[in-house]
Amino acid sequence: FRVSFLGEQNFFLDVQFPGDTLQPGTFAALEPVAGQVVFLDLSNSFLVDSTMSGIENFDHLSRLDVRGTNFGDPAAVQLSGLPFLETLNAFRTRLTTAGLEQALANRTLKKVYLWQTRVTRAELTSLRARYPERQFIGGSTLQVHADTTRAGEE
Repeated sequence: FRVSFLGEQNFFLDVQFPGDTLQPGTFAALEPVAGQVVFLDLSNSFLVDSTMSGIENFDHLSRLDVRGTNFGDPAAVQLSGLPFLETLNAFRTRLTTAGLEQALANRTLKKVYLWQTRVTRAELTSLRARYPERQFIGGSTLQVHADTTRAGEE
């Protein structure tokens, strides 16, 4: 893992996994500092749902980046108990609406990147209507704010 402090006056950490394969139990190496990890970047690694076991110990995690991984619904369920999680980047993952709904049980989750997931355009439209206080970024038109749109990709 590559670990950086977020500031000179605090002990919060930005953690990146620069390797290729995350094994189940990988988070055990971070267990002593799990409560200090605020940003966790696992992008573009070989990650399976069982790898996420232990994520619930990262109780100050606010941003999780799993883009380009095999992150799916079973892993998404584990996010519902993270008290400060605000952003999930699930670009190019196996996440479906069913798994996302489980993660959305976490009321702190406000922004989710959903390009190239298994969430359909119709489901994305429905999610935006049901959760207007949250940002679902993806689909053919990206809604960054209610009054601003940008062209995007599916």
